[in-house]
Amino acid sequence: MKKGIIITLIVVGTLIAGYYLYTWSGGGSCPPARNPKKFPEPWLDNKIPHGDLGTLAEKYVNPVLGNDDTQTNGALIGGFFKGINVYPSDGAARYYQSYLKTYLKSSQAVPYWNMMVGELLCKTQE
Repeated sequence: MKKGIIITLIVVGTLIAGYYLYTWSGGGSCPPARNPKKFPEPWLDNKIPHGDLGTLAEKYVNPVLGNDDTQTNGALIGGFFKGINVYPSDGAARYYQSYLKTYLKSSQAVPYWNMMVGELLCKTQE
């Protein structure tokens, strides 16, 4: 009886520890809030050059989605950056790459004009 309880506690403890390690290592489903020291510029409506979004789409979105529709993919990567309230850049795309891939493969991937600023960020409990 005691042996069964001990094994159950060990299994439950391992699962809980694994979950916290997974979410703390960036494996969670939503990106953390923008770090102003690392990325000082937030998303700026109507201030993002479409050429920049196209360049980022070619490098980060086209390979994930397997197509070369740079205009549509630029709007999708714009949606991601607007959703996390970060100005799009190559450094930010590399930093958030795992979240970007998850976003692109999900049903949440929408063009920037259908995204609200900060919509994709993890919500904190108050």
